Amino acid sequence: MSPDALAYVLYTSGSTGTPKGVEVTRGALANLLAGMRELLGAASPAGEMWLASTSVSFDISGLELFLPLVSGQCVVLAGDDQVGDADELIGLIRKHGVTHLQATPSGWKVLLAAGLDPTGLTLLTGGEALPLELAGRLREHAERLIHVYGPTETTIWSTATDIPADPANVPLGTPIRNTTIHVLDRHLNPVPSGVTGELFIAGDGLAQGYRGHAALTAERFLPNPYGPPGARLYRTGDLVRRTLTGELEYLGRSDDQLKIRGYRIEPAEIETALRNHPQVHDAHVTAVPDHTDEPRLTAYVIPATATPPRAAALASHLRPVLPSYMIPSGLVLLDSWPLTPAGKLDHAALPAPEFAGSLPDRAYVPPRTTVERVLAAIWAEALGLARVGVNDNFFDLGGDSITVLPVIAAVREAGLAISLRALYSSETLGHLAAAVTGTDSDRTAAEGVGVGMPSGARAASEYGARSVEETMAANRVPGVSIAVIRDGRLTDVHVHGVLSAEDRAPMIPEAVFQVGSLSKHVTTLGVLRLVGDGVLDLHQDVNHYLRGWQVPIDTGGPVTLDQLLRFTSGITTPPSSAASETHEPGRELPSALDILLGRGQAKTPPAVFNSPPGAVFQRNNIGFTLIQQLLEDVTGLPFAALIREVVLDPLGMRDSGFEPDFPLRSGRAVAVGHELDGSPKTGSWGVYPALAAAGLWSTAADLAQVALEIRRAHHGLGSAVLTQESARRMLTVTAPSRFYGMGTVLDGTGDDLEYGHTGETSGYRAIGLSRLNDGTGVVVLTNSASGRAVLKDVLASMHSGSRQTAETALTQFWDDGELGGRSDRDRRPEVDDERA
Repeated sequence: MSPDALAYVLYTSGSTGTPKGVEVTRGALANLLAGMRELLGAASPAGEMWLASTSVSFDISGLELFLPLVSGQCVVLAGDDQVGDADELIGLIRKHGVTHLQATPSGWKVLLAAGLDPTGLTLLTGGEALPLELAGRLREHAERLIHVYGPTETTIWSTATDIPADPANVPLGTPIRNTTIHVLDRHLNPVPSGVTGELFIAGDGLAQGYRGHAALTAERFLPNPYGPPGARLYRTGDLVRRTLTGELEYLGRSDDQLKIRGYRIEPAEIETALRNHPQVHDAHVTAVPDHTDEPRLTAYVIPATATPPRAAALASHLRPVLPSYMIPSGLVLLDSWPLTPAGKLDHAALPAPEFAGSLPDRAYVPPRTTVERVLAAIWAEALGLARVGVNDNFFDLGGDSITVLPVIAAVREAGLAISLRALYSSETLGHLAAAVTGTDSDRTAAEGVGVGMPSGARAASEYGARSVEETMAANRVPGVSIAVIRDGRLTDVHVHGVLSAEDRAPMIPEAVFQVGSLSKHVTTLGVLRLVGDGVLDLHQDVNHYLRGWQVPIDTGGPVTLDQLLRFTSGITTPPSSAASETHEPGRELPSALDILLGRGQAKTPPAVFNSPPGAVFQRNNIGFTLIQQLLEDVTGLPFAALIREVVLDPLGMRDSGFEPDFPLRSGRAVAVGHELDGSPKTGSWGVYPALAAAGLWSTAADLAQVALEIRRAHHGLGSAVLTQESARRMLTVTAPSRFYGMGTVLDGTGDDLEYGHTGETSGYRAIGLSRLNDGTGVVVLTNSASGRAVLKDVLASMHSGSRQTAETALTQFWDDGELGGRSDRDRRPEVDDERA
């Protein structure tokens, strides 16, 4: 394979607000490996053992993985549970006789604090500035300490130097093989020794450039005036100077780029994401030292609204688009920017953040038990805080991989058994205390610990798994699938029970359910995608699009897609004698046009209009059947194929489909529908020909993607289907008295807007409900006509840890079977059409 072929593309933080992919070739990687092999020597390769403990998302992992392979050495791969645990890593070093390992200076601090003895080891350190004191501690016992330097764009490391015993300074070192370095002024002229200049790197280690960003590549990779024709220079942005002895001394950055715990961070990327929050007018991000002089990312924000944004809400807003190390741990709200006389931001006048106390939006609850008081005192001392409460999260308060080790040690010294995993997985101090003492999490919550939507291994207990299974048994619900959304991410999928009460096959996360009116939710995304693409207009007369059926001219005005999606078009169907709209699997189904005309295999009368468009809210399926017909007329595609193309595939919903035969032809496990008495439905399930209204088969995990897409689009976080404008239309209520937006159930009566939809079809009950700002939510699917009791149980657990109560107007409407808010005169005996 050609040396010019790509070895990997690694994305780094971008100053434009978008990560940039660095294209590294096989030749550049091979040059790095050959150079490091020369530097380290391989006199006795059989006796050398490397530890690979770096995430593959960090480019230095390439050295740990590939250098042993090309040198005939051994490598020990640290597992996911071991990488972040210094005790586990030290155990691996001792167990396997590791001789070589690398880490950032922050990583070495953690390992030394955990008791690492570097005697006889060859240590590599780079990725951030190496303090002289730390260099001395490491070199005192290590066989070798090698300080390495290099940006991702020049393939991992470009310079290296052996640190001597009792070092007087920590230089950047000299170039590895086939690499040259230049210290230049802004005109690309060399500067003399002792004068500050920018460091430029040339040679065989240079990457090809930035993937898909030719202009940015040309800006950073320049023609090399000191090399042969075609040679290039990489502009690092690092300021250095040569000492009189020829060594390079690092002085800082020529731009705003930050290095924190080895991660390269462009503040502009974080600032762009913050400005996309509707409550943020402007933002500035920088690093501010905490009480231990460790740099902490701090966001200075000018609010866009009278109600300032909450710290946790901003963190939830950032998590879907930024890695965890780029989430600021400090927040300062300002009315305006302090400026210098020249009109520039006065960095020195920015107030210092308070890395102390509870987050502004999290109520302070003092420790109540002995264990909570011990933990609170240890956290406060380690983090330099005045107080720590039961509801506080260690990492929200500024804790990180450096401070976690002394905390673990102090807790163990206090006689409490604690693991690193317990501290990382515990949402609050109260939860950690419960884990340490073995207290049941439900009891902890009852004592007043705030329980948000759960994550990790604790999720099942916190949404009330035991209670759910008791409710299933009491109501003869065979199977349940639950997707948990937390911080704007799908964190867990849990299943209970069986696919069918008859054959007792266990429920699995991939099993598909009929989801009823959640179909309307997904159909709405399809309509809005076509609106965003300019294919449809929400306010155009639908007769402009329809070919095989027309809205009568005597309805009192034109009917629009906006009205159809909001149930205010006036369309309905007269009462029917049919017991159900469902058809047996495998039978011929009526088309959308057949249903509108009430002909052929249709089980309902023709559609009629009983009120002027826009005058009355009335919930039904026929309006979405009209939407289905319109979409097929406009695009020429079958409805199921169209929605797959514009919604399901872009959102990665591979276990979902509107095709009537989807459960049979997809090869997936199917959750069989069940009657109220717990017996399987005749034929296992019914088929709904009104696909846009109630024909979707899906999983809890797939439907969670719909909720996440709406939230991302609404907050301007980047979306695959919706625009920000269309998402905000969806989440605008039709009228103050109606808990419905555009194809979406809404409830703004609590402290956060909740959105989603319910779904009830013959033998199935479902709900998806999420919170817009804090990014929590749940999707619950059941395969029983009595599944509503389970849905209520999970919703109650979801609301138990927030100020939003389970008895909001939305849930009361839903509990009464009146989610759509139909008036008495619109009520008629419930058939599948109305429950869907």
